[in-house]
Amino acid sequence: MEHWQLVDYPSEFANQIKLFNQVCIGGKRYVVPQNEEMQEIGAVVGWGETLEEAMEHCRKAGESVTGYGIKFEMGAADKVGEAIAELEEIGMSPFKMEKKPENK
Repeated sequence: MEHWQLVDYPSEFANQIKLFNQVCIGGKRYVVPQNEEMQEIGAVVGWGETLEEAMEHCRKAGESVTGYGIKFEMGAADKVGEAIAELEEIGMSPFKMEKKPENK
């Protein structure tokens, strides 16, 4: 929270890893503290044909991030599957939108 954080990851994941307050010096990436008591240094995104593919894409990129004391967690993304299951139990789907009937 008080010092610059050196962060490394393979270039193949560059479009998936979003670092907060990032600077690049001599080809190395650093996250610069911003007088906030925030321990998060970034976010990771993923995509795919299915939710499972997108989650695995995200997880693979996130687990490639290295640096002193860095821990990768899926966080809220792990809860997405639970929320979708709850919606499906009551007959709803976040992936299917039904058109409203047109007024005649």
